[in-house]
Amino acid sequence: MRCLRVGPMSSHLVVDFTKCTGCRICELACTAKKENRFQPSLARLKIVRYDDLGIDLPNVCGPCETAPCVDVCPVYAIRRNPITKMTFLDEDKCILCKSCVGACVNGIILLDNFLMRIIKCDHCGGDPECAKACPTGAITYSEVSVAPSIDRHGKISSYLREIQRSAQESSGVE
Repeated sequence: MRCLRVGPMSSHLVVDFTKCTGCRICELACTAKKENRFQPSLARLKIVRYDDLGIDLPNVCGPCETAPCVDVCPVYAIRRNPITKMTFLDEDKCILCKSCVGACVNGIILLDNFLMRIIKCDHCGGDPECAKACPTGAITYSEVSVAPSIDRHGKISSYLREIQRSAQESSGVE
């Protein structure tokens, strides 16, 4: 049975959006480790660029508050650790229905059309390459007790409001 589990169950990926430069080295590191080649389209995380705002936002796997990918899986191939709230994929159970792909709120569960498999982050078994490769420290791997659960969308909204406020101040608009 090939059950991909998150390594140390007390740790998860933490993102500091303010440190991301959009270099995408994390995506390259991910695919180098998981695919043995550099192919960002198969990365288990995504950097979303907002050119009009001049910011880049890393989307990583969990922990989600609701984890809709778990709820929509008809064969329970994606499960969730009740303590850490991290999700993991049992590839042997997966029937490639793609429900999880559409349900992922961060858009990082993918279907590999070439090898016909679901691609989902497993935090590299507890030693995530993306965190090790991030040159600015925007992505880190921390214990849950050290890294509080972050409302990603709330943090993004707050960050965007701050950018808008700063832009208004610099242009003299109140």
